[in-house]
Amino acid sequence: MRLSKTIHLRVPFCIALATCFLLVCHSATQAADQMKLSTPSTFSPSLAYDYNAQDSDATTAQSASPEGAVETIRERYDDGKVKIERQVTLDADGNYVNHGEWKMLSHDGNVVAEGHYDMGKRVGTWTRWHGRQDVAELGEFPFTHFKAPFQSQANFVGDVMEGEWVITDTAQRKCFEGTLVGGKRNGTFTYYLPNGKTYRQSTYDNGVPVGDVLEADKNGDVKTAATYVDGRKAVTKTTYFRRTHQKMTEASYLAATTVERSPDDFWNLHFASYGSDGEDLRHGSAKTWFQNGTVQQDGNYQYDKKSGNFTYRYENGQVAVTGEYKNDVPDDVWVW
Repeated sequence: MRLSKTIHLRVPFCIALATCFLLVCHSATQAADQMKLSTPSTFSPSLAYDYNAQDSDATTAQSASPEGAVETIRERYDDGKVKIERQVTLDADGNYVNHGEWKMLSHDGNVVAEGHYDMGKRVGTWTRWHGRQDVAELGEFPFTHFKAPFQSQANFVGDVMEGEWVITDTAQRKCFEGTLVGGKRNGTFTYYLPNGKTYRQSTYDNGVPVGDVLEADKNGDVKTAATYVDGRKAVTKTTYFRRTHQKMTEASYLAATTVERSPDDFWNLHFASYGSDGEDLRHGSAKTWFQNGTVQQDGNYQYDKKSGNFTYRYENGQVAVTGEYKNDVPDDVWVW
């Protein structure tokens, strides 16, 4: 009877002990599960770039939005202030692209750039503000005579400039304006003085300079500073005799073709740069002289070929030969 009683008392104790052990294990497992990080079911590389940007903390959705839906992304400075606020959507391939309003703010909260995107491409009117120290061109004349900051505003179609590009200073005075088509200069480009008068004006056709370049002199009078024909600048070249310093030759040329090296850059406010391609061509009047000052030869060139009447003289000034050239070949009647 004593042994049976002892066994009867120990069984409930073992059961209770086992129950406590199971409860403790379940609590520990539950706590461990609660500490595990949950991951989103879908993840966009585009949004990942925004989120991991070095100086930003983008607000993003945890799952992909349906195609056509627009989300707002906010990228932040280190202290949490908003740096960029933009709208995005999914394209046909499931990638996030800018779509809708786009805005950049300074650390003080002032808007420094704004515009719109259409499926990743800039469209409509874009505006950006620049300080004088931000852009090298703004430290040059005539911008040095205007008051910073400057507002640059241009129209975009399909991510390229199309239409007017205007720059004004903080007093709303126009500093510069030009017209572009397909990202290339087409039409008149004008730089202004603070009094509203023209400082420099040039004309372009599909990115190539054409016609007269007008520029104001020291008195403010606008005069022809250069002339372009088919993208070539008209220049005059003159040589002199070494001893007498009198003219030896003088001829009109069309300089090597002016070509665009880099396009106009709205975002960084860099104006298009140009270089030369090819050789100079004689074009227009051409003369040579004897050392005594008498004209030796007088005629005209068209694109580096003799054209029209040419006259050759003796050193005493008497005419030696005269006749016509056509496409660099003697033509019609010649007289000796």
